[in-house]
Amino acid sequence: MKAIDYHNKTRHFPNKFAKSLGYLDWANQPNPYKEYINAKKILLPNPKTENLTYEKLYLKNETKEINLNTIATFLRYSASINAKKVLGMNEWYVRVNPSSGNLHPEEIYLILNNGVYHFNVKEFALEEIAKGENLVENGFFLVFTSIPLRESWKYGERALRYCLLDTGHLIAAGRFSSNLLGWKMEYINDIDEERLSPLIGLNKAKFYENEEEIFEAAFYVYHDKKPKINFENFKNLDYHLEYKKIANDSVRWDIIFETAKRIKNKRKFSNRTFR
Repeated sequence: MKAIDYHNKTRHFPNKFAKSLGYLDWANQPNPYKEYINAKKILLPNPKTENLTYEKLYLKNETKEINLNTIATFLRYSASINAKKVLGMNEWYVRVNPSSGNLHPEEIYLILNNGVYHFNVKEFALEEIAKGENLVENGFFLVFTSIPLRESWKYGERALRYCLLDTGHLIAAGRFSSNLLGWKMEYINDIDEERLSPLIGLNKAKFYENEEEIFEAAFYVYHDKKPKINFENFKNLDYHLEYKKIANDSVRWDIIFETAKRIKNKRKFSNRTFR
C-alpha cells in the first residue's frame, strides 16, 4: 500500500473513526522496554550534571572524545528516562524524547568498533548482541527501529503514523544531544536499508507474534571524519537476539506492515548537520 493510500484509509472522519480495538486492553499492554536475554550488559556511567544554557543546543560546542562516558552522556540527553510521574496510586516514567501516548515504539542500536549493542533504556545499559573487531572506523553508527505493536495496542491501524512521528522526535533529540558534545549526527543516505538492517540482526531475529521491528533510520555519529563501516567483518558475527516477550496477547494490523514494507527506502530525511 502506498503512503498516500495508507493516509487516506486510516483517517478519522466526523462520522467514522479509523479501525482500532475501540478500548484499551490493559492486561495486554506491550512492555515499553525491550530486553535481550543472553546479551552481556554494560551499565552506563551516570553523566555529571552541567548547567547548560538554552543557546548551547544550537551553538557550536567543544568537541568531546567519543568513548563510553560520552556515549552515556549522548544517550542520557537524547533517549533516557528523565522523570517519574505519580498520580494517586499510579506512577509512570517519561523520557527525554517525546512519544505519542508515552508508548515509545522506538528501539536504539549502536554499532561500535568492538560490537553491536542495543540500548536498554530501563537499565541505562548497553546490551552486547554481537561482539566484533574493527567494525567501524571513526565514531559509530546509530540505528533506530520501531515496534508498531506498542502503538497499535492503543491506536490500531493508525499506529504507523505514530511510529514515524516518534522516530522524528528521537532524531531531533539525538541531534541536539550530539551537538552538545560537539559531534555530528548525519543521516545515512549512501547505504541502503538492505545492507544496514542485517548489521543489527534484523534479518536473523525471531520475533514473537506481532512483535516485529521496522527499520526506521540510521546515522553516522562522529566529530571530524565520517565513520566507515567494514562490512566484511560482520559476516561471521555471532548474534544473541533472544529477547523477553513484550506482550501476552496482541492483535495484528497487516496494513501497518504492508505499508512499511512499501515505503522503506523512500523515506527522505534532511542530511543537515549542526556544524
